[in-house]
Amino acid sequence: MIRTLIGTMLTAVALLAQPEQAPAPAQGIWQAQSSGSYLGVGVVEVNDEVASRIGLSEPHGVEVASIARRSPAQDAGLHEGDVITTYRGERVEGVEHFARLVRETRAGRSVAMTVHSASGERQVEAVVAERTVKSRSSTWFDCEGEDCAIRIPAIRLKDFDFDIPRPHMSIRNRALGAELEEIDGQLAGYFGVEKGVLVRSVEEGSPAGTADLKAGDVITSVGGAEIKRSGDVRRALAKADSQETKVAVLRNKRPKTLTVKIEGRGAWEKPKRGAHRVGESGDR
Repeated sequence: MIRTLIGTMLTAVALLAQPEQAPAPAQGIWQAQSSGSYLGVGVVEVNDEVASRIGLSEPHGVEVASIARRSPAQDAGLHEGDVITTYRGERVEGVEHFARLVRETRAGRSVAMTVHSASGERQVEAVVAERTVKSRSSTWFDCEGEDCAIRIPAIRLKDFDFDIPRPHMSIRNRALGAELEEIDGQLAGYFGVEKGVLVRSVEEGSPAGTADLKAGDVITSVGGAEIKRSGDVRRALAKADSQETKVAVLRNKRPKTLTVKIEGRGAWEKPKRGAHRVGESGDR
């Protein structure tokens, strides 16, 4: 039932294609071209009510739902509400059958159709035209049977109101006990530097916390070494000669110097050959 309804809707739109119209400005994401026979009617299935209204013994044929301007159907005198029951002498069973009959008719050929309406039965003759369809920015399909051009609308992000997440990279320096983030551009300018390392958070009781390093500080140097990247902090701490290291920061755009004491520095330094790490025993 659903498939039949979708097929009916697509075919109704398909047969209404108007090749005479100028194409809209190219806004589509993808374009396709298609050609074939063209009649210019939108049709739907005939139900029991329509069949009874026009005097058919059983529902068959297709009901004309709409007609394209300057189309072969309009020139032949077809009207909305007409029911086409035969096409070139063949009984029309439904929308899909009718679409196939039109598609298989060579362009330029004259075809006779039997048409029923509330005023009675009549014969109509139409000259099938050749159509060339170019897809345009639209939200539908341009089809006649299986001969389709898919229309895909242009998508403009400004038409949608949603937030676009952007990830940031932060580094947790275990020696300091602080989470660091490299900054540049407008954010760096806000803190008063061209490029630097921002302290995002400080662990309570860590060397950074004990030295009064705070979230929002921008580290500018460690042990006299200029800091531009988070990796510079790690390398400067590793090169420090003693456990106490001077760390220069900008706090509220004002320079401040802190003394950071890295506890147990010898515990993570590479031992000399033949020596034991601090805390290790020579007994095995």
